Amino acid sequence: MKLPDNKQERTKIFVMIGLGAALVVLGIVQGIINPLRNSRKAKFARLEECKTGVEKARREIRAAARSFDRRMDTLRTIRQVSEQQILHPVLGKYLFSHSHKEKSQEETIIFVTVGLAMPDSILRETGLPEDTELARRHLIATETKRRALLAEIDKLNEAARKEIEKDTSEEKSKLLKRR
Repeated sequence: MKLPDNKQERTKIFVMIGLGAALVVLGIVQGIINPLRNSRKAKFARLEECKTGVEKARREIRAAARSFDRRMDTLRTIRQVSEQQILHPVLGKYLFSHSHKEKSQEETIIFVTVGLAMPDSILRETGLPEDTELARRHLIATETKRRALLAEIDKLNEAARKEIEKDTSEEKSKLLKRR
């Protein structure tokens, strides 16, 4: 194509070509570059979000590990103290330990493994530590109450037996008098 000889028309054609080129550049920017730029921004935002999530997860894992470590340390301490402080009794009817100081009472929990025992051969005090004063007092008081109750039951049985004998003898005498 040949450019016109007239300067004004040539200028108009150059302006039109310039406008067309500007529109093409604008179309390329709007249609290709801006979507790529927006996609890149979205990817960076997602990447930052993922990094934040990963860091948060790492903090939670560290906190859980610290918490687990603290729990394990506590369990180890409890086990050490229990191995040092708890008495390991012989299997019996009363498997506990008790200590008494002034106006306070401390009890020790004992973990026991179960096994077979012959109940006839076990005494009531089997398994009690030597210094279990309150438990021994309780056993003695319980035994005293039990003996008193048994004595009272024996008295009542004897009274009932005598009353039955009396009633029986009265009935026998009435029957004998009738004959």
